[in-house]
Amino acid sequence: MARSPIRATLRDIAQRAGCHYSTVSLALREHPRIPEETRLRIQEIAHELGYRPDAMLAALCAYREQKRTSERRGVIGWLTNHSTEWGWRNSGCNRDYFEGASTRAAERGYSLECFWLSAPKMTGARMSHILWTRNIQGLLLPPQEGLCSMEIAWHRFSAVTFG
Repeated sequence: MARSPIRATLRDIAQRAGCHYSTVSLALREHPRIPEETRLRIQEIAHELGYRPDAMLAALCAYREQKRTSERRGVIGWLTNHSTEWGWRNSGCNRDYFEGASTRAAERGYSLECFWLSAPKMTGARMSHILWTRNIQGLLLPPQEGLCSMEIAWHRFSAVTFG
């Protein structure tokens, strides 16, 4: 079987099979509405063309077909090192920054979540792990209470500091 360097698509399979691409999609998903003979023929053509489902494309299609607004949103981390977890709120400037950043994040489909770098037993490695496993890729660093070393795995994130 010779494979083309170009990725085979549902439309390629449909053209070869002489049917609509939606029929191909249903056949590849083993939909009961497609007769077995047609389904097997389409699956064989897909195999010959080297078709492989694209997980990223499938996720995008599933997302686009959602009827409801997703409850899940991307999260941007708001990192602070104040002596108390909510100490940053004592600064009117930081409160304004947070309100503005939250509003802007929501307009772009994100939420803003606070992370306290000075929490008991918190290390940079632990915070990096928490952020990474929660798939938080964007970080905001507002004015901090004092200068300190933040041993975060910065190469994993997009970070902005301001103030």
